[in-house]
Amino acid sequence: MFTLLTNKIETPTCPRCEEAEETWDHIWTCNQNEFNIKDVIENTIIEIEKNYITKGQSHETEENNIQQNDDDVLKIIFENIETFNELKVEFVLFLDNKSVILPNKKRYWELLRGIYNKNLNNLGKNKKGSKAITRKLWELCYDNMKKEIWHKRIERTIEIEKAEGITKGDKRKRKREDKTEKNQETTTKKQKHNKNIENIKKQEQRQIIKLVTYERSIGRSLDTGRKDERWNTIQKLIPLDK
Repeated sequence: MFTLLTNKIETPTCPRCEEAEETWDHIWTCNQNEFNIKDVIENTIIEIEKNYITKGQSHETEENNIQQNDDDVLKIIFENIETFNELKVEFVLFLDNKSVILPNKKRYWELLRGIYNKNLNNLGKNKKGSKAITRKLWELCYDNMKKEIWHKRIERTIEIEKAEGITKGDKRKRKREDKTEKNQETTTKKQKHNKNIENIKKQEQRQIIKLVTYERSIGRSLDTGRKDERWNTIQKLIPLDK
């Protein structure tokens, strides 16, 4: 919010921990997050396993519609649970390895940015449903990252702002002020530029005049064989502006 020039946000420091600048990386690694990135990935897998167990029981007890909706989302996994059980460890280890496209980052940072690494398709050794399961697992982890870290960060930030008396109206961007400042800077730069051009022209004019009058005086001396003493009486040539 600070980088967006938002009113009332006067420092880039994270409002939750108040210890570091709130950069993109810090949002996901702040010590005030309830879960870290790896926790979210592992918890996603654990939740799938719990839902599978619950699904087996729900055939007898007929769980509510919410449970049914969860089952529909996880259908591809439930239908290939053996493949999932073998693939889940590979999935976690794959994301915990060094990223090739993001310097000094693990591959789960790719997931955070919505990048699906095509090498994920190699997990599961082409077992039944492995590619579809991997894709679904990636999507679930991505959604849970936003829900458990990003959304909770927003909720907590709003609570802090309310406690400090900051309203939505206070957080409007300083468009007018910023535009005025930029216009003033632009005007000042143009004035300096024009002044420099004017000074350069004056210097060029003085140099031309000096050369013209000097050569004229030299010419007189050569013609007469005497030093020309009439420098002050020689008409100076003033060149026209180009």
